[in-house]
Amino acid sequence: MQNLISKLKESNISFVVVCLIPVIYSILYLKFLGVNALHADDFTQIPFAMNAGLGISDFFARHDTHIEFFSRLVLAPILRVTYLNVLWLLCVVYLLLNVLYALLVSRNLKIGGRVRDFVVPLFAGMVIFHPMQFSNLLWASAIIVAMSVFFSCASMYFFQSMFMNLNSSKSSRIISFTLCWSCAVIAAFSQTQGLAIWPTITIVWIFHERKFALKNPLFYIWLASFISCYMMHMIQTVSAESSISAVIHNPITLILYFLSFLGNYTHYLLFGLFIFCISIAIITDFICSNRVKDLLSLSLIINYMLVAALTGVGRMQLGIYQADSSRYVGFSLMVLLGCINYIHSNNNFPINRFKIFNRLNFKTIEIILALVLIASFSVGIHKSLNFSEFM
Repeated sequence: MQNLISKLKESNISFVVVCLIPVIYSILYLKFLGVNALHADDFTQIPFAMNAGLGISDFFARHDTHIEFFSRLVLAPILRVTYLNVLWLLCVVYLLLNVLYALLVSRNLKIGGRVRDFVVPLFAGMVIFHPMQFSNLLWASAIIVAMSVFFSCASMYFFQSMFMNLNSSKSSRIISFTLCWSCAVIAAFSQTQGLAIWPTITIVWIFHERKFALKNPLFYIWLASFISCYMMHMIQTVSAESSISAVIHNPITLILYFLSFLGNYTHYLLFGLFIFCISIAIITDFICSNRVKDLLSLSLIINYMLVAALTGVGRMQLGIYQADSSRYVGFSLMVLLGCINYIHSNNNFPINRFKIFNRLNFKTIEIILALVLIASFSVGIHKSLNFSEFM
């Protein structure tokens, strides 16, 4: 009997059960709140679904500031085959999000996470399926957000794979780089926010490999693709003069929008400032200690802080409160997840040379961030119910 009990304690059943909770929740969320109804931007996708004499150039055509080429390639055949049944499109969204959840959990285990460590699977699931981003979970056109987030995170995942095993062969690194590059291209041409992955990987790569990055031919391939991708987005783009002028004349508005964006799941700008300070401490820790353990969490923080800044440049003229839009919550929550994961996976964070950081108990901060995530989750359930009824 004692042997049986000891075997059960040593088993990973409890960990698997915890990992399945977000998956089951996502299925129930879609089943009870999902509505087969076209809404707002959904109607602009009908010509692509009906294949109304459109060519490849039409798939590259801009919608607002976005080039949704890959998103349209996915949604067009699905809507056509299902006769505009958007629930099938939402199923694809949830499939992508569940695969992303599996990637984040598996990466944590590979960088040294313990099997009985429930923090990452629980909070990764809460972030990815957070009900405060209800428009991204219940609105069919939000597949562009799902594809942007999934392929951006997948690009970060494969980028870290390049450096996980120092004894890995050259061919395995090239394969990881190819997958990283491919995911970045798909993200960039699914939604404008996907463009942030290019400078993110560039920054992390430089500070991770330092001078050795400049000797790596793969780095120059990445830089060339970075420039080419941005140049393609600039072709036939809407003039950015008004946005740039607004930033020059109202930099305070941009800063306030940026901070509101980071804390939009709480609707408190000061919490956005709190997240920004924690993020800067983490980035400083990485730069000064050359920590190699968790590049994925660091990339999440940098990438979605860039997304917040870029979105602010384009949207600040609509008002600061526009940053609280449900469609942006998924981006800001990724910064929160990156902070929780980085602090949790680095037991000796922060580094000793920064005494101002040592006065802070970062484990307490981790708990505070987790409590905020849980509290906002409960509020999001209520808002999701209201949005589903509206649909």
